[in-house]
Amino acid sequence: MSKLGEIAGKLPDIIKNNKYITAAVIIGIILMVLPTSTSKQKAETTSNEPPFSLSEQEKKLEDILKRLDGAGNVKVMLTLESGAEEILAYDTTLRDTEEKNDVVTVNNGSGVTEPIAVKYIYPKYLGAAIVCEGADSSIVRLNIIETVAAVTGLTADKISVIKMK
Repeated sequence: MSKLGEIAGKLPDIIKNNKYITAAVIIGIILMVLPTSTSKQKAETTSNEPPFSLSEQEKKLEDILKRLDGAGNVKVMLTLESGAEEILAYDTTLRDTEEKNDVVTVNNGSGVTEPIAVKYIYPKYLGAAIVCEGADSSIVRLNIIETVAAVTGLTADKISVIKMK
């Protein structure tokens, strides 16, 4: 017990001599005590929707095309064959001669169950309409067509480049 009393007596001196170490230990304890996130935030981040947005794709393509030499201001419209699709996980059970398929779900911790996606099928592009200031130059039009074709997989006959007013 006397050794413990000696250490307790020296504790203020140890803290004064090692200010940075003491501060790091205190910050570490505070970080361990604080909650990392709430269940509401977890539910939002574990969304099961496919990570595809047509408007985001159009915006990204506009940002790329604006950087091409001579293109100027650019507006993009993409058309799709169909929307994004997700393939869900199924649990198949056999009873006598009947087969039962149930969608596999997971509980996200807040009482909400969500289906588990095995695979996402992204949509296929049908065509692209590009309106830009520099479309009067054949070199700019060619560069735009090649860039859009590389990003979307469309052939040149499905990409239209028109001069902006």
